[in-house]
Amino acid sequence: DKQQAGHYYQKAEAKKHINAMYCYAIMLFYGECFDLNKAKAAIYFKKSADLGNSEGENKYGVILMKEGKKENNEAKQKIAATFFEKSANKRNIHGMCNYGIALENGYGVERDMKKAEEYLKKSADLGYSHACVKYALFLFRNKEDVGSRNAGLEYMKKAMNEGSGEAY
Repeated sequence: DKQQAGHYYQKAEAKKHINAMYCYAIMLFYGECFDLNKAKAAIYFKKSADLGNSEGENKYGVILMKEGKKENNEAKQKIAATFFEKSANKRNIHGMCNYGIALENGYGVERDMKKAEEYLKKSADLGYSHACVKYALFLFRNKEDVGSRNAGLEYMKKAMNEGSGEAY
């Protein structure tokens, strides 16, 4: 059960097992088996990220990016983008998508539409439905040719076929 799993993750985290750190952080973040504690979760996401866990890098980046945008804090956004890039370079589909979004919008990085397209497409091609939607929207916003627009429609269909509510 989740209660038992949470305690095993907590014990493994204490032994510096990076995947357990990430799982422990998820349970804290969503209030599964432990009391909801997003601040404590962020600490464990960062610990797992600092030890090279690509999911931890991405999730910690998401937390920093949300805070950075809310506070209009460019320094936090820059750190977040760095975590996304690390995650993306490990072929993490979530990190690729988030790094692509950061590049497209200039969140914490210099805007780079070519790289944004590359990262969004990689993530979408690896089957991440959220990235399929983001890549399709990227193509619709930034490409005028019929081929790109048709490709955008195909990525949106792919997201719909995978059950993405965003695609409807």
